[in-house]
Amino acid sequence: MASPPKPRENKMTEPRAETTLEKTTRVAVNIIQTETERRLLKTAHLRKARLEMAADEADEAVPHKATGAHRKPPHKAAV
Repeated sequence: MASPPKPRENKMTEPRAETTLEKTTRVAVNIIQTETERRLLKTAHLRKARLEMAADEADEAVPHKATGAHRKPPHKAAV
């Protein structure tokens, strides 16, 4: 008869060191994320400023009534 299997000991494996490729990838992703966040913040800031300027210009623009001196005379139909 075969003997029952022995219980295995749970060996904790040491965490492996980060490779150069993994370090480079981590740093590159971090740089890209930082640049993306800055770009999005800048875009939002510029968009907000542009919309505020457009709103201010719309408030200042008052439609003026054209006078008769500046209008073209109506075209007369040929008889």
